[in-house]
Amino acid sequence: MIRPDEVVRPVLDARARRIGEKQLVARGQVVKELNEVAADVWRLADGTRSARQISAAIVIDYDVNAEEALADVVEFLTEMVDAKFMKHVE
Repeated sequence: MIRPDEVVRPVLDARARRIGEKQLVARGQVVKELNEVAADVWRLADGTRSARQISAAIVIDYDVNAEEALADVVEFLTEMVDAKFMKHVE
């Protein structure tokens, strides 16, 4: 699990594409469909923001509870790192 102050970014060969209303990310033959919030987290996770900073933006954009937003952002980013769609910035 990543920590709230860690910074991650997509790996170089991960691609994001919007097709109609769907936001897709792909790496090799693996494709994942992201919901609206996950798509925003993906966009914000550009290697310059921590999970905490991303969750602060989500709180503003979606008017959600800060603790819940942070937990959801950390969970999503952890899943994406584990699936090798993202990596830690060193």
